[in-house]
Amino acid sequence: MRIPAILHIFLTNVLRRRQSAVRQWDRSIRHRACPNHPELEKIRPVVISGYIEEVQSTRSAPTVKQHLASLRMLFDWLVLGQVIPTNPASSVRGPKYVVKRGKTPVLKADEARRLLDSIKTDTIVGLRDPAFIALICYTFARVSAVVHMKVEDYFTQNGKRFWIRLHEKGGKRHEVPAHHNAEAYLDQYLDAARLSACVYTPSWRDNFFNKTGSERKVALNGDSFNFVECDLVARTIVELGRPR
Repeated sequence: MRIPAILHIFLTNVLRRRQSAVRQWDRSIRHRACPNHPELEKIRPVVISGYIEEVQSTRSAPTVKQHLASLRMLFDWLVLGQVIPTNPASSVRGPKYVVKRGKTPVLKADEARRLLDSIKTDTIVGLRDPAFIALICYTFARVSAVVHMKVEDYFTQNGKRFWIRLHEKGGKRHEVPAHHNAEAYLDQYLDAARLSACVYTPSWRDNFFNKTGSERKVALNGDSFNFVECDLVARTIVELGRPR
């Protein structure tokens, strides 16, 4: 089986950052080898290693590691689908990279308040966005951990304090107490969206109603948040005078 035919199927089921890494590897293979793609069975670890060295000369270590992880995911998927017998990227090692201090700036309390207050809340989406951002600000959670939340992941223990259940990597669940400000934003959003009783549905919807007025149940995904809401956050922070 040629590479382009199988790549199209794989790329429709992964995040955009994974798609970019796999497409770049695909272009590199076509440019270095020949106009036609090699057979998947003929790809060996040395081919993957050569590509990683090529990327390492122009990209940062985290980017290189992400490219290697994307290729491992691709070939794991091919192995599970019985397209190839083994994963040629599993034995390839990427550059070592250790982070001792994060680079993400932290908003001060007054800046976070100005950011949340700057979002218009006259629609359900307008209530969803500050609830999402407030949850990230008050729990320091990753975007993907919050995106995968269901309504049941916002719950009470013994009928008293509310808790947040975050869906972390590797299927792990991390439960943290909800800040009272985050509670206020979440309650307002869930009540307006009529989601409080729908405990098994996604907490964050991409849209709520069709043109005909019927309800939609399309879950918000990591890509749509990263490329829409995160841009909103970045633009608002710039207006507050902080570097992007």
